[in-house]
Amino acid sequence: MNICDLPQPVLLHIFSYLEIHDLVTGVRQTCHLWHDHSYDRSLWRSLNCEDFGETFGDSSFLQLLAGVSDLVEELSFGLLVNLSDQSFLHKDITCTRLRYLDLSLTSVSDHVVYQIVQKYPLLEGLEIHACSYVNIYNCLYYVCQLTNLKKLSFDDFGCEGNPALFNKKLVKVFQSCPLLESVSIESEHISDVAIQGLFENCPNIKKLNLAHSNDLSLDGFLGRTGRQTCLQQLGLRYTFVDDKILQTVVENSPTLKYLDITGCIHITDVGLCAVGDHCKGLQTFIGNKYQYERGCNITNVGLQRIAEGCRQLRMLEVNFCPGISDPGIIAIAEHCPYLSEIGLAGCLSVTDSAVISLATHCKRLRMVHLTECVQVTAASINILVSNCRWIRMLSLETCHYLCKLNFDDLLTPTPISVETEEIALLTDSSTCYLENLGTGHAPSTCQANTSIESEAQLPANEKSDLKCYESLVSPAKNGQEHKDDTLKVGCSQVCDVSSDGRTTELVNSNEDTVSGISEIKNGHIDDGDTCVFPKHSHLKHLYLGFCSKIANDSIKQIAKHCPDLSKLMLQGCYLITDSSIELLVKSCHNLQVLDISGTTIQTVRFTNAAFFAIGKYCKSLRSLKTYRNKEMTLDAIEAILKGCPDLDSIELTIGRPFKVSLPGLIEVVKDIDNRLVKICNMEQIEANGSQGNVTISLVLPGKKGRFRPYAFM
Repeated sequence: MNICDLPQPVLLHIFSYLEIHDLVTGVRQTCHLWHDHSYDRSLWRSLNCEDFGETFGDSSFLQLLAGVSDLVEELSFGLLVNLSDQSFLHKDITCTRLRYLDLSLTSVSDHVVYQIVQKYPLLEGLEIHACSYVNIYNCLYYVCQLTNLKKLSFDDFGCEGNPALFNKKLVKVFQSCPLLESVSIESEHISDVAIQGLFENCPNIKKLNLAHSNDLSLDGFLGRTGRQTCLQQLGLRYTFVDDKILQTVVENSPTLKYLDITGCIHITDVGLCAVGDHCKGLQTFIGNKYQYERGCNITNVGLQRIAEGCRQLRMLEVNFCPGISDPGIIAIAEHCPYLSEIGLAGCLSVTDSAVISLATHCKRLRMVHLTECVQVTAASINILVSNCRWIRMLSLETCHYLCKLNFDDLLTPTPISVETEEIALLTDSSTCYLENLGTGHAPSTCQANTSIESEAQLPANEKSDLKCYESLVSPAKNGQEHKDDTLKVGCSQVCDVSSDGRTTELVNSNEDTVSGISEIKNGHIDDGDTCVFPKHSHLKHLYLGFCSKIANDSIKQIAKHCPDLSKLMLQGCYLITDSSIELLVKSCHNLQVLDISGTTIQTVRFTNAAFFAIGKYCKSLRSLKTYRNKEMTLDAIEAILKGCPDLDSIELTIGRPFKVSLPGLIEVVKDIDNRLVKICNMEQIEANGSQGNVTISLVLPGKKGRFRPYAFM
């Protein structure tokens, strides 16, 4: 079968994964069929030009846009500093379907914003962030003409403060754009007058972000008392909002799902208790207090109230909050079974008890941040990795007492008790994890573990449970025992169901691929696919930097039980040697980012053997960091450069007492075929007497390269 024989929807779906550059220079020039498909509307509905790099200029942009201008509905840029007003003022090129425009990080001026407003009066979304040549006070006057505007996001970057004028123009915008649903304003000058104008004129406001606003008071929100809002997302990062304001907002926002109070020093447990009492559908709560910054004064008291009231919680971040300890986290674990992401970095009072509780109750965990949780040890991490096998990211940096990771006794097929009350089905691509099987009097259900982004979209009253096919395990009817031999869920025996609907035997799991059950979609089971019990952890990103007691035995356990690993950070783990790295790269074929650097205090002990293994087995490697490694030679660098075709960068230390010199490094990289090279950090090397850290950056010609050939700086 030829790839051109695929149905058009399938082929277009494949093309949708390609970058714009590949779509234009590759697909479009392959054949007439692909050329025609490359102009399909579905591929150009959203156009993000950031992939083209800093060298992308006006002529290139206009040439690209000319062929697809009638297809583009969303247009965004990023760091395209070479785009001038010419790109946006061309009279002969008009995006007739354009509804969303993001000008952030460009070099456009006020005149461009004016022309865009005139050219696209039906624009529904506009973002202007970090534009050095834009005076947002002037832009607000132009924005008033966009009466269909639904999303507005900007900051007052580079503008002289004139609070009275700023708030007056904001009110005018809100009066002229009553359809606004999403507003994000990063400014120190927004006041109560603007907030009152927003709520009075924009009744459909759902997302509100007021970061860094210092002039907000209760007066701006008092008008909302007794009048419910449609707010679903509220961001108050680094504002002076206090408990009374927060209480007023949440009492009148029953649909609130997202709340960010990072850096709000006047919010205490009193405000959190109000959130727990009124926001039953809350799915994301962020109350970080980053190091050396101001933050929330919250403790376990407020966290326990949120746990009891917000049982739909999916994401919790309370990084560096000193008042958070085991009781608060245990309460979250016991009351919030849908939790998929938790951030506890810098919470020094969190111990193994909290982590074990999370591992026991929150099987949907995908991301766990435990950086600097110095009381966490391997006793809880072993259980966490074993119980939450679909976890994707685990951060354990600077956990100094972490050592002797051992998953052998836990990551093995275990009997499944059928007397549990639910069936948890975790889906990842075409693989399903059937964790607990049970019947009981109620119909069986499957709980789908979706991504954080998708689950955050669900209404508060909508469960993520999917109805199972009834014949999987169905209660007996009319007192008759019922068995379905056609559906075998990877078990060595079929469950017997007694007359009262309770199963009487234990179902044993099987290591073989399950046949008979495929993928559950919309409550139906489609034959043909497979559903398997995961025999290993699906961990992809693991951060163990500065865990100084991590040794070879722990790395070998990771290599054995975490084959999906794509990013591993081991900086400062100086007890690791060649043998464990060789085993790691042989087992983890998808490894893309690897950091095996030493520190300023302690160097690492890797020889060329480890790097030869990396070059031989890590065909997907994109980034390698190996600072302060005295034993690495030029032969090792050459082996990695030749063996890793997708490599983007190598970071290492050169000069005495190291065995890699700058002249030798240049000799190695200058002979690399089909790749462009850039070596940077030369200033540091010269300042330190020919010793320092360097970064070798590589990119394939024709890709989104930002490097000149053989540019040594």
